[in-house]
Amino acid sequence: KRGVPRQGKLAPATIGRIVFRKHIAPPALEGLDEYSHVWIFFIFSRNTNSKVVTRWVEQNGSFTFPPRVKAPLLLGRSTGLFSTRSPHRPNPIGLTLAKLVSVDMKKREIVVSGIDICDATPVLDIKPYNPADIVEDSRFASWIDVEAFSDKSKNDYDFPLKVKLTASAKNDLKRCARTLKFYENENAALAAIEQVLRLDIRGVYQGRGGASTKVHHCVVDTLRVEFTVFPLQNILVATIEKIYLCTDRDRLPARYIPNDQS
Repeated sequence: KRGVPRQGKLAPATIGRIVFRKHIAPPALEGLDEYSHVWIFFIFSRNTNSKVVTRWVEQNGSFTFPPRVKAPLLLGRSTGLFSTRSPHRPNPIGLTLAKLVSVDMKKREIVVSGIDICDATPVLDIKPYNPADIVEDSRFASWIDVEAFSDKSKNDYDFPLKVKLTASAKNDLKRCARTLKFYENENAALAAIEQVLRLDIRGVYQGRGGASTKVHHCVVDTLRVEFTVFPLQNILVATIEKIYLCTDRDRLPARYIPNDQS
């Protein structure tokens, strides 16, 4: 799950594909291409608190589900679970808004961008975004950086990290570009990588918001990206040190890995 942006809108270059099962007839997608965006309902299938959820379900409500979480934007401080987008919920259902790129009825698949969902995530449903979803008089928690989601952010918003590649990483990307599944070329993949890393995808316990000599990694498409975060002239810089092909173990949940590789 490393490599998923905090919010899809902040990484518009990210690409995903939703493939519908064969029992979904192609006409179900008819007319969808008239919309610009879709809501995607999905399961947080890579949560690390499965034992807590199982206990909560098996005890039929007699076990109190942890009511507070440490939101990344709060840098370690906690707040009520339902005031956040945390994946660690009693019913681990996710909701995201993505831009609709294309609809292929014959293949039963759609391509979306600005996506914050892991590969092989189970999708429950999609719904078109329509004018009824637009809210004029909205308000938000004080710790939400509203400016990050404005049109201004496309040009001069000060993201948490700056991103740069070493010469070696640039060569790695060029060498690995032919293996890409979702991105047309190395430039498209690089745009997605930079947009993901500039948001500081590290967790609170990984030093989010600060510098560290530790090597972190994330997975984008078929690529495993290794980076470090250090200070440079009063800004934090995520330096991509190495890029190489990821394995199924990097990219997929354990249940999708063949037994001979587990």
